[in-house]
Amino acid sequence: MYRTRRKIADSHYLPFVVLFIAYCWLVCLLLTVRPDVFFSGDAGIKFLIVGQINNGVGFKNLRLDHPGWVLDIWSQGFYPFKQPFIYDAPSGKTVAFPPAFQWLTAPFYRWFGYKGLYIIPSISLALLWAWFIVVIRQLTARPVIVACGLIIMAFCSPLTIYAAIYWEHTLAVLLVFSGLVFLLEPVAAVKTAMLGLLTGLAAWFRPESMIMSGLICGIACYNYFVYRKFVNVIFILSVLLVVTSFFVFNKIFYGSLLGAHAHQLMDESGSTVSFSKSLNILFHINVKFLVFFPAAILFYALTLRLLIKKPVVPSVIYQLLVVILLYSVITPFILPNAGGKQWGPRYFLPLIPFILAAIFLQVKILPLNKVWLVAGALLVAYSAYLNVYLAATTLSRDYAQRVSPGMAFLTTQDCKVVVVQNQFIAQEFAAASGNRIFFLAEDNKHFQSLLDKLRLAGVACVIYMTSSRQESRLPNGFNNQRRELLKRGDYFFEQYSLQ
Repeated sequence: MYRTRRKIADSHYLPFVVLFIAYCWLVCLLLTVRPDVFFSGDAGIKFLIVGQINNGVGFKNLRLDHPGWVLDIWSQGFYPFKQPFIYDAPSGKTVAFPPAFQWLTAPFYRWFGYKGLYIIPSISLALLWAWFIVVIRQLTARPVIVACGLIIMAFCSPLTIYAAIYWEHTLAVLLVFSGLVFLLEPVAAVKTAMLGLLTGLAAWFRPESMIMSGLICGIACYNYFVYRKFVNVIFILSVLLVVTSFFVFNKIFYGSLLGAHAHQLMDESGSTVSFSKSLNILFHINVKFLVFFPAAILFYALTLRLLIKKPVVPSVIYQLLVVILLYSVITPFILPNAGGKQWGPRYFLPLIPFILAAIFLQVKILPLNKVWLVAGALLVAYSAYLNVYLAATTLSRDYAQRVSPGMAFLTTQDCKVVVVQNQFIAQEFAAASGNRIFFLAEDNKHFQSLLDKLRLAGVACVIYMTSSRQESRLPNGFNNQRRELLKRGDYFFEQYSLQ
């Protein structure tokens, strides 16, 4: 029995068996996706931009094709989207999201429909897993250790669920991972340049990636002055080239180095996000990261042990510690919020590969005894329960039961005018905006004013939508006899005649 276990543990096929199982799990997650609905509401706006790009309309401003009377009412304060997702600018309704992800997604959506929206997120994670195996095999020769590393990344981290969500996070993590590869083993000049280009490219998709890129470049700069390896200079210049091109692009099209994202860093008064709010974000994200990725607890425990015992270790271990700790502290101060609706703190997803690499490097120097192994096994078991069972249940329920029933109901109604109680509803149902006209009215005063304008425009009926149980009665002005609205999924509906 011992020989059998030993043979399995030393089998070079073991990591690839785990990789195959992980790919099967990824396919299962993708099967939960439903047409025209999204896990995150702001994906609806990105979806509309993808359609515009395919139609040759553009990417900077959101242009919804509706009659003039609709545009006139929108201009009076009833536009369905608002800050911090859409900003008024001289050129029109400016979208706050960087456009690169929408550019990449557009052809896949054109070729494969709604399924094409998830090709980049899923392929990015699949490539990350394969690349991760290569990297961990360089850190440790034992296949069983490599397999354990992939198990933690694929089944015990919140990253996997994002491959089945229309979001750019898995792509950004894949690109940032190239910087980790460089730190672990700087390679020949040409390959190094390529890694720097990939690391810098992450800034085009996720603004917080610039923090990670900057930290990696800082370590590379230190390594150049200490070890005099010119490949570090090539890497830094490659990163700067791509990031600078991002700034230039933003300055040309948005008038700001940070692009439309700069608006999100301001509060409603036009001031930067307050220091106290940033401190709250700092605490919230770091605690939530430990909750959703308990392997980080093992990392911090091992780091404390390393600092106490102070063994002779490769400098890259301390460099990874510096990158991880500084990113955890600095990033919350450049964020507009803590992430909104998400599975685990999405802004900290780039940390996951770095933490796993740091763990395996430390374990290689200071092997774990039985107490550490038991504690690690318990953390892994809880992480797997959280990020496999609960994550899949949440994702499946979200796609099938939250928005999809309301979308199905809305598409069967003859009434084309929809009044929403908050902008997030319009985002969630963005796929219906092609043949529906959405108006936003957040309180009774605005409802009354909007109804008058709709009557003057000759609108015969409207569908009222809300997502709040407290607001699940018709507002003033809708004088029909129904006491409660019709509930479909997580949303409430009522059709009302204006005649």
